[in-house]
Amino acid sequence: MRRLRVFCITQVIDPEHTYLGFMHGWLTALAARVERFEAVALEVNPKAPVPENAGFHALPGGPLRALRRGLALESLLLSRLWQRRVDVIFQHMCPIYANLTAPLGHWFGVPSVLWYAHPAVTPELHTALRRVDAVATSTPEGMPLDDPKAHVLCQGIDTERFSPLDQAECSVGSLPARICT
Repeated sequence: MRRLRVFCITQVIDPEHTYLGFMHGWLTALAARVERFEAVALEVNPKAPVPENAGFHALPGGPLRALRRGLALESLLLSRLWQRRVDVIFQHMCPIYANLTAPLGHWFGVPSVLWYAHPAVTPELHTALRRVDAVATSTPEGMPLDDPKAHVLCQGIDTERFSPLDQAECSVGSLPARICT
């Protein structure tokens, strides 16, 4: 059986990023389990290691940023779909990605999965639920809408990445004592 070829859309691919640095580890681990893995992000650290079977692509910025990013994303995905190089589209956390890419996937018979773990219910989320084939989430509260497409998969926290601060680091005075050892 042939292994999957995944096309992923996320916000940031940068192991040094304060909030989303964990994504690089997630993407690298996922790439190890599939045949081909391509990820597109608003920001990509050019120094971030890229697995041999993967490609990391940054969307453009500048004037008319949203329009340019949407067109670049759809153009890249369309080229991969046309070449039959995608088996699943995986959108991380932003329903707008699903709203942009799921229709293309459906046109080519490629399923679309949205990872969503946030209590916010937006019009974009309602639309995305109609467009995707499945929603993965970490907890029942992470997907605030009751939908048969939602699947709770639990957390994926790298506990090595997050560890308590030692007392010297807590001398700053602005850190709550409860996060210090």
